[in-house]
Amino acid sequence: MTVSLGEILHGGPVDAEEVSRVRDVLVFEGAQLRSKFVKFVCLLVLAAGIATFGLLGDSVAVVIGAMIVAPLMLPIMGLAYSVSIGDRSAILSSLLVSLAGIVIAVAVGFVLTLPIARVTNPEAIQQVMIRTSPHLLDLMAALATGLAGAFALSRKDVSDTLPGVAIAVSLVPPLANAGILFALGEPGLAAGSLLLFGTNYVAILLTGALVFVVMGFPKAAASPFDAGARRRAVTIALAAGLLIVIPLSLTSYQLVVANKIATRSYELGQQWLEGSGYRLMSVDAEATDGTVTFLGSKSWLFKEADAPLLGWEVYARKDSFYQENGIALMMDASKQASHTQQVADVITPLQYALDNFLQTASVVKAAAEDFTETYGEDEEALKEHMASSAVPRQPGAGYLEGYQATVLAIKAHESILKNQKVELPANLFELA
Repeated sequence: MTVSLGEILHGGPVDAEEVSRVRDVLVFEGAQLRSKFVKFVCLLVLAAGIATFGLLGDSVAVVIGAMIVAPLMLPIMGLAYSVSIGDRSAILSSLLVSLAGIVIAVAVGFVLTLPIARVTNPEAIQQVMIRTSPHLLDLMAALATGLAGAFALSRKDVSDTLPGVAIAVSLVPPLANAGILFALGEPGLAAGSLLLFGTNYVAILLTGALVFVVMGFPKAAASPFDAGARRRAVTIALAAGLLIVIPLSLTSYQLVVANKIATRSYELGQQWLEGSGYRLMSVDAEATDGTVTFLGSKSWLFKEADAPLLGWEVYARKDSFYQENGIALMMDASKQASHTQQVADVITPLQYALDNFLQTASVVKAAAEDFTETYGEDEEALKEHMASSAVPRQPGAGYLEGYQATVLAIKAHESILKNQKVELPANLFELA
């Protein structure tokens, strides 16, 4: 006796009772339509709320919790099942429920984000940004998830794997993410999140329908089979899939290029840092400034040749603290022989300022004398000449620069004493 692939996958032949069981789980219809839809909406609102707060709080665990609660996979898998058996009414019902779910999830993310939109920067939230640029790998994962979901739903003995399938596919988080980004005035980034959801939606639909067909559900279904409805649905899904592949291919290409640049930069950085006491932590080729992060125990002082009045500045490592990156400063670094190189004849900023003052005074005096000898005692003309660029002057710090430097030093001292970050509002550096 020959056993088909569908029977092997399903664990036995599909009969009318099994078709009825799967249909009751996946399709929104009949006497239980209202109660099933109310339950679906309630769970979806809760899942979208959890996802929104998890995304805004940059919490992976909370976002995963939203994936488990979210019921959105049911109408999508119901659509796949309906397409496989060619049931026009079931196709329409599942499609409408899934579209309603999409609108609800986006709306929840939008409404919950509005109160804090003014104080939220999406680019600073990792969980938000990673859902704005899907790649072909996301499509591959969604295709595999569709196969797993249809397989688990069609067999009673493996239904305990559904939570894992829900986590593997990202449905509600991208929709909530789109709502968040719309509320923050970032439609471009929101489009990326919708693209991620669309990728998952189409992939689950196609692979789910394929599994149901292979297992033999169309042959065992008692509902009238509409070949035209199934053909149109599959054609639309394939066309949508082809359209989705275009932007996914573009983002994947950009990712490959960025990874090549990062790999090469990492190799060069390792060679450059060899024997320096530092090690290369990471290279981010996707950032606009090409961020390179180092870690080490050294820090030393340096002076910019074109800014003598600024004195010595700290050249220090950039470290991660909690969710931020910053410069790790070392107290009394100039006194630590092991962390700095001796510099002969160190000139203080005050000496630079006094020296520049004397040079400027000498130049101004000579220019005034030359003008008087040439043009005579014309006071107004002399003022105009001295104010022009014809009289070079050395750079000098005035009272405002001195005040700003003092404020910065006081706030830095306050930060060290309190061992916490202090704010530097612009009005601190302004004189009334």
